[in-house]
Amino acid sequence: MEFLLYLCFVLAFACVMSTNLGPNKIIYKGHTIVKRQEAPPDNITTISDHHDYYTSKIISDPYGAYWNELEGHTRHILSNDHRRKYSFIWISFKFPFYGRPIYRFAITTQGFLYMSNFTHPKLDWTFTHYIAPFMGNFDTIGNDSEILYKDDGHSFVVEWRNVELNDQPEKGPYTYQTTLFENGTILFAYKSVPDTDISGKLWPVKVGVSDAFYFDRDSPFGGYTRFIVRYHLINLNVTYLTNSTAVVLDPLPTCNEATTCENCTSLNIGFNCSWCHAASKCSSGMDWHRQNWRNNRCDAKAVDTPKQCLIPTKIPTTTSKPTTPATPTKPTTIISTKPSAMTARPTTTIITTTTTKPTTSTSPEISSTAASAAVRSDAVRSKKDSKSETAVVVPLVVVLVVILILCGAWIFYARTHPNTRSGIWLIEHSPRKMKEKFSGISFFKNSKEDTHSKYGVQSDSSTV
Repeated sequence: MEFLLYLCFVLAFACVMSTNLGPNKIIYKGHTIVKRQEAPPDNITTISDHHDYYTSKIISDPYGAYWNELEGHTRHILSNDHRRKYSFIWISFKFPFYGRPIYRFAITTQGFLYMSNFTHPKLDWTFTHYIAPFMGNFDTIGNDSEILYKDDGHSFVVEWRNVELNDQPEKGPYTYQTTLFENGTILFAYKSVPDTDISGKLWPVKVGVSDAFYFDRDSPFGGYTRFIVRYHLINLNVTYLTNSTAVVLDPLPTCNEATTCENCTSLNIGFNCSWCHAASKCSSGMDWHRQNWRNNRCDAKAVDTPKQCLIPTKIPTTTSKPTTPATPTKPTTIISTKPSAMTARPTTTIITTTTTKPTTSTSPEISSTAASAAVRSDAVRSKKDSKSETAVVVPLVVVLVVILILCGAWIFYARTHPNTRSGIWLIEHSPRKMKEKFSGISFFKNSKEDTHSKYGVQSDSSTV
């Protein structure tokens, strides 16, 4: 009986502690969108494949046309710190990764880039959000090992030079690069690959890219659980990598690149794109913005034809309309990509111009509609707040009730079993015993000479 009561107390304590837990639980899921190359013919040195989001080419590069010399460029801090496995870095341009812009990512000593800002002690970086020219148990343990990088405003190059395997240093030094271009092209270049048959026991061995989206769910005891769902993976065959080879990954059009409903519903690409007015996004439903897509119930509200993009507006009933000032004109922006032998995609020139928007007016009827919408949004927000408060209060009340019931059960057990340790302890600490123990004690105020304590305790039986 005492063991059962102890077990109940442990469970109650665990419930109390779980109410303070935050987003400390991560669950990984994956989709089966994986394509691999088939063995190439003997007389062909280029292997091509289609991966929905990217096309890949494995190219023989005996003359080093895809290699970028980094002599005299920045030496990364990871070159000297063997205990540090990664470091985040900012780039000077917008790099589109699966259609979303990236400005910050992490360089690792294990031969890959981590393309997300989300970090967690339990997070497995090798599962997703990576660009891996050669992921493995590499480290800068050699005397000549170092990590270099260069940012020229249009491309970003990272080189793992003479890195060695922690568990297989006898394989020798490896030297390879990855280059990110502002048009989204990813380039892997290999200068020295002694052996591709390396162990993956301590660290996965991968070559390719992967991305995922986050999906959060409220926990019944407070906080939330984060699901990481990998929606795409390109896993290239590592045995194709040899000295003087290159891999080019060219991005394909995606839904999330469209910024208007008309453009979104008119896309004719490999995805079923739809536009969600509530989220102001174009998506196939499976991309980085999946959480926002679900929160706005876009699965049911999204439109997929240009005719559905027209939103009916009410005709104003009065002639007096308050006006809003015109939006100031933004300067013309010209972004050009310089030709390069390392860029697999055709060079492009993008010219963007903006003009002053005409003066807009809002009728009183529309204003009242906006006000009512604001009231509704406040009501929805208050409901969410009340739900969150209920999610915290209800478990606490339940735990307190359980503790009271357990205390009552323990007292009943101790009174009905006086020979047990619980019964003896209850008898020794009963209210009557405690009253008898303290009946002969009186409290008095110390004299002014005693400055160490304000009150003292004196017993009638003691000598004054």
